[in-house]
Amino acid sequence: MHVVAARLYHSIAHHDDAMMEFDKALAIKPAAYNYMNRLDSRPKSDRIGRMADLTAASNLKPRSPYFLMRKSAMLDAQVEHPVLGQGNSGAGVGIHARGL
Repeated sequence: MHVVAARLYHSIAHHDDAMMEFDKALAIKPAAYNYMNRLDSRPKSDRIGRMADLTAASNLKPRSPYFLMRKSAMLDAQVEHPVLGQGNSGAGVGIHARGL
């Protein structure tokens, strides 16, 4: 019931109320799906909170490849990937363009 209330609060942008409801749900049942629901309701900018929820969920279900996939995606999203052929690293530039 608390997860449903939290998701409703989240859908109407009452994020503080949503987090309180998730905390109540986790106090009753610290299940992986409760942590993942809270993770998905956190702002993308809350990297520490999102990673903490993901870590807690993966600790409860250590054999699940789903959590490794989500963690990989979160970490990958934090890294800036250069576009090949741009920048001064020479990455993606053929040897002829570098005068070799």
